[in-house]
Amino acid sequence: MDLKVNDKKVEGLSCDKINFIFGKNGSGKSRLLQGLDKEYRNNKNKDEFHSLKYVSPERGSDLKKQSNIEKRMVNDENYEYRSRRKNYNGEFRSQTMVNFFALRNKVRKQIDDKKDDPEKLAKLPSFNGYVDRINGLLDEIEIVEDARKGFVVKSDSVSIENISSGEKELITNAIEILLFFFEANEEPEKSSLLLLDEPDVHLHPDLQSRLIRLLVGELGDSKNAYVIIATHSAALLSATPKSKIALMKTDASKVEFQDLDEKQQKILPVFGAHLISGIFNSQTLFLVEGIDDQEVWSLVSRSVGLDLYPTEVGGRPEMDDYENRANEIAETLYENPLIYSLRDRDEDESEDIEDKGCVCRFKTSCRNIDNLLISKQALGEIDTSWESLKDDITNWLGRTENKRHDKYTQINEWRQEDFPRKDANIKPFISQLLEISDSQYSWKVVVVNAISNNQIEANQLLAQTNSIFSYLGEKITKQFFTQNET
Repeated sequence: MDLKVNDKKVEGLSCDKINFIFGKNGSGKSRLLQGLDKEYRNNKNKDEFHSLKYVSPERGSDLKKQSNIEKRMVNDENYEYRSRRKNYNGEFRSQTMVNFFALRNKVRKQIDDKKDDPEKLAKLPSFNGYVDRINGLLDEIEIVEDARKGFVVKSDSVSIENISSGEKELITNAIEILLFFFEANEEPEKSSLLLLDEPDVHLHPDLQSRLIRLLVGELGDSKNAYVIIATHSAALLSATPKSKIALMKTDASKVEFQDLDEKQQKILPVFGAHLISGIFNSQTLFLVEGIDDQEVWSLVSRSVGLDLYPTEVGGRPEMDDYENRANEIAETLYENPLIYSLRDRDEDESEDIEDKGCVCRFKTSCRNIDNLLISKQALGEIDTSWESLKDDITNWLGRTENKRHDKYTQINEWRQEDFPRKDANIKPFISQLLEISDSQYSWKVVVVNAISNNQIEANQLLAQTNSIFSYLGEKITKQFFTQNET
């Protein structure tokens, strides 16, 4: 489905997936949702959707039905919609309680209308079933229906007024979602639109996940309901099995929803972690080629104290695309973003590489990360030297029993080439080199130890031939390891 509001096109909406909008503060996410709500309630477009609901990002008041608010909502059918079409609604939860009573009345009327049709009646959920869905989101409290108040907390020590902000948000969002889908399913052949503006506010990521499960379940039971969520939260996105995303830019004339692909699934959580979780907010995305690179740099980051989040891209051919995607996402979400990426030099003659947008790009000075094992500092970690390693390899090759070894030919070819060091492709037999050296460590641990144990001298070692930092390269060494040298 495609929509239009304030000369801005909204394209690619799906009714079988949740549609997420990501964008930096001030990019117009809330204005877009509020604009859609207003546009499709006016006389010209009012028949486009059977049910249309906008849920404000900041939802005030207590979960109490107030007679004056109920009266306004009853006497003016547009009062609720007008008052919600802003970022803060100081009476939102009181309106939600009016909607709770409306949901109860609708459910019971539906049951009453089918009382003469036992087969259809048996398929309808009771109102208690709706209350149970709300309680399914809650751990510490349980709500029960109350004829006068709507519902109360089933507890002698806790009242609805002093439950946590997260519990209030879950209950509020759940009521609004359940009412929307009930109304949408009254006319299943017609389209309906739910606009949720930052439903993750005040919710721990685990609670966000529960809310999404409720939403996904309701969406799965509907035919033509569309859901748009404006958010900064990757927890919501990661909890959603099927989703589309749009990256919103302030001056763009179009908001286009696209299926979430594998690359975005890897990248978005690094940028979009919710403020409450704080899991990734202090870490910088670091794109690397493969799993080995990711494991090494994860260990280095923890050992040295680098705030990096290494993410493998599945090989060098994928790196450009990942860099482009990451650059687009970061510049959409943040002011002055920064991303790192690291390529192996492979058979290139030069390690020089230019940055791309907000992506600071590195290339190793050696062939690939495996070559760090045969740097001077890494060999020192396993109590050997380059000359000793070459002697050990020559002796190993000279033993008759080793000629049947599956790595014999590759290692022998390396020797016949006079053991090129920085440019050699030792990846196929790197584990065998450690066996030859009588080392019990994995090569990744050796490399990480060599980096962390020598980082204080990184600048001096950078100028030394065959040092681990000369193999890493000047640009990445100066960026990560020489900042704090005295």
